[in-house]
Amino acid sequence: IACRKGLYSDGAWYWGPKTYVLGPTSGSLTEGEQTCDPCVIAGEFSYLGEGYSYLMAYLACATRDNNYNHICFAVANDPMGPWQKCEDINPILRYDGPAAEYFGGDETRVPADMQITAGSEIYWGYGQPSMINTDKSSKILLLYSVIKPFYAVSYTHLRAHETLSDVV
Repeated sequence: IACRKGLYSDGAWYWGPKTYVLGPTSGSLTEGEQTCDPCVIAGEFSYLGEGYSYLMAYLACATRDNNYNHICFAVANDPMGPWQKCEDINPILRYDGPAAEYFGGDETRVPADMQITAGSEIYWGYGQPSMINTDKSSKILLLYSVIKPFYAVSYTHLRAHETLSDVV
């Protein structure tokens, strides 16, 4: 994930050099290959007893075929970094496929209509996070996209947390 610092002067924007601020974690089972689609908000956030001014939600995955995506958090005191991944609670939303999600990891129990070959968009998972700081402090609303098979029509997955500490 890269960013640039911009300066508005005399009716025009001037941009600094591209800076890489967050990348994959080598060897990670959830974010070892890609990190992308960041959303950054300002506020008063606490992680592991430290205060931070910025929270980033981002898509992460350990595959190169854009499947099995997860949503993770990182914190910083400056948008240009350094960013600290919230490794103790990441991924906030994890997708490991229908066998893991619905059938205790038993691939033989996955119904025929959910047995799609790897690389299919049905295994995409969670991504495109967007956040709103609802109290201009630390309470956030996290929105995201989901593409995954649903086993039951009545299945709903909702999580609400007041602070990052509530997730742990």
